[in-house]
Amino acid sequence: MSTAMFFPRNRVKNQRFSYEPRYYNPTRDENIRQRMRIQGRSAARRKRPTNLLVILALLVMALYIFFSI
Repeated sequence: MSTAMFFPRNRVKNQRFSYEPRYYNPTRDENIRQRMRIQGRSAARRKRPTNLLVILALLVMALYIFFSI
């Protein structure tokens, strides 16, 4: 066996590049990110009570069926 199989001399490296968008506005980007964070929080708060109500309704139905048998 040759050692070249375990220790290759010419390793392939990833090609690096720098990409700069033409029309990039960092303040606008930060405003969009902030709005998305705020909307995500309020949407998560709205969904919690409905999930809780559904789970409670299913639990009540399961208990009713269990005790009626």
